[in-house]
Amino acid sequence: MRVPAQGEEKEKQPAPISQVCGCGCGGTRRSARSAFLPGHHMRVAPRGEGRGALAVLTPPQCECGCGETVVTPGARYIGNHWRRTGEARSWRDRGQCGCGCGESVRTQGARFAAGHWGRTDEGKAQRLRARWRTCPECGSRQLVPPHREESWRACSRKCISAGHRHQAWNALQRRCLEWMAEHEMDLSAFARESGVRYLALRRWFVIPQSTLRREKLLALAETFGISLKQAIIDAGGITAEDRALAFARVLGARMASILNSSEHRGKGGRAHRGRSKPPGFGAKLRAAQIAHPDYEQRLARLAAMTKAPNRRALHSLVMRLRTAPEPSRDDLKNWAAPVAERLNLPRQAVLAVWRPHLQERGLLGKGGRPIQTNRCEIAAEEWRISPPKQGQRGPNAYWHRVARRVSENEGVSPPLDRQDMQKWESKHPPHPDCPLAAAKGHIPPSPSSSSPQHE
Repeated sequence: MRVPAQGEEKEKQPAPISQVCGCGCGGTRRSARSAFLPGHHMRVAPRGEGRGALAVLTPPQCECGCGETVVTPGARYIGNHWRRTGEARSWRDRGQCGCGCGESVRTQGARFAAGHWGRTDEGKAQRLRARWRTCPECGSRQLVPPHREESWRACSRKCISAGHRHQAWNALQRRCLEWMAEHEMDLSAFARESGVRYLALRRWFVIPQSTLRREKLLALAETFGISLKQAIIDAGGITAEDRALAFARVLGARMASILNSSEHRGKGGRAHRGRSKPPGFGAKLRAAQIAHPDYEQRLARLAAMTKAPNRRALHSLVMRLRTAPEPSRDDLKNWAAPVAERLNLPRQAVLAVWRPHLQERGLLGKGGRPIQTNRCEIAAEEWRISPPKQGQRGPNAYWHRVARRVSENEGVSPPLDRQDMQKWESKHPPHPDCPLAAAKGHIPPSPSSSSPQHE
């Protein structure tokens, strides 16, 4: 068999007639016992008008000459009857090795025996371009061809799995691992040998896409006997100084855009709030407001806003709070009646407008059911006895004890469980004099009102 020279296109060898699919597609069947590729027997099956393939009423007989009927559709033989024919012997003869050694190949369709491709001219030429590499785990030497230079990690899958403790994501790190395996060093010994700090090397291996300073790359280049330029290329093509300079340029451009924005100039004006103004400042500001083209529209909007019913109702409340700063609920109802009559609004609507302002001043509570202080006390007592611990399980765990005591105290049926108490604790708001917050060490600030809060 002629071996094609390097660069010459390989000619496709036509399959023997006995191995071609019986449908006429030209493909090679997978088994000597079948006449078609999988599913190709339907291409030559008889078909009716407007219908699919018709069933074959008369099954074929085995071609070995035994006279028995073939059961499997598309099969030519029964079981291993094909071994009785001469075709089986020709199928087992898979051809001779293409290197000229005279041995037979073991795989159907193979051109060479195992390892014999390297004896050809093409294999010898590629072997000359290959480079010996050291496995970073076991230290064995392996000849790596050029097309596997970038993807090669170790000599076997076992060594690749063992090497996951130091993931090399660039060529320079792979050089480091090979050097360590060849000289039987760990990372700390390699750091002392190369003169690079151990923490810097460890961070370089742990953080992907990180880099080293130029002086450290120069130390590694001298260790491996390569140039600094080659070390930078193997490390990703950038040094720590270059990356810091690029980041500084981006940050400078961003800060320049912020300083030139109108929002930043507004912040500068707010920084001067509260300082003494120069003489004539008020007159200049008033003149600038009057000279604004939207001055009349602003006055009209302000007048309409002050005449709105909700604004008038809120203004009446503020004026009344000057004389009575702590009104009761009855006082608020008495105040709301004349205001509602004057503004032609229901009294409840006026109280609804007043409610956010009163709550902000602490004169009115937010409403809702009272805080369940008994649960806080029980949870605080159990916390002081034995706080929750990670991995704690069983009836003596913290939340199981709290759920059991709360169920007995409140008479809940069915009793509460651990998840119910954890849900309650997640929605429990910090309130004054909370024993649970004090037990945890998180004491809430003193309130402006002792009214109940939502829970």
